Amino acid sequence: MKDKIKELEALSATLEPSPELRDAGGLFGAAVGQPLVAALGAVGAAVVLVAAGLLALYALSGVAALQTAATGLDYNAPIWHTDPVIAQLPTLIPPRTLVHGQDVGYLSYILGAAAPVRMFGGDSVFEQYTCADITYPPGYDYAAFTLMYSALLRTHPPEQVEALLRAWAAPCGSVEQIVMSDFALLMVVRLNR
Repeated sequence: MKDKIKELEALSATLEPSPELRDAGGLFGAAVGQPLVAALGAVGAAVVLVAAGLLALYALSGVAALQTAATGLDYNAPIWHTDPVIAQLPTLIPPRTLVHGQDVGYLSYILGAAAPVRMFGGDSVFEQYTCADITYPPGYDYAAFTLMYSALLRTHPPEQVEALLRAWAAPCGSVEQIVMSDFALLMVVRLNR
């Protein structure tokens, strides 16, 4: 047993880093820290390393991805924060509603994590499919459909848009409400069950 201990002591002595490597703080310090100190001085190197560490922590924490999903690049435009339909969405959608929309990240952000949101293709869906082509899982009394920055809203008068949507939704149930602005639209359909 004493022989094994002596062997381990001898082995650990050979694994000791050189004084230069130890002074540099290990391999990372020797590879990154010493050149930074040489180029920027101790204070400059410390600032760069702290900033790099904070940036890495931010990226790895998922906060950046969450914020992008919630606000996205186009969602920073003022209309997304001032449109009356978008502002009222959380209060307009009844409980037990499956929400459909093209802007899933934004809808999830403003409606909250508990609201079920399903990807929905926008204007073209109303032309390519009927309401009856969509599967509505059990447990939902309503289906809500949203359109944001829609060509349909920009190129047709509101009465025509409402008539088109009511006819589209008729096979699935009764339209409870349609709320629209120049920018956004919400249609809530009580599903036939």
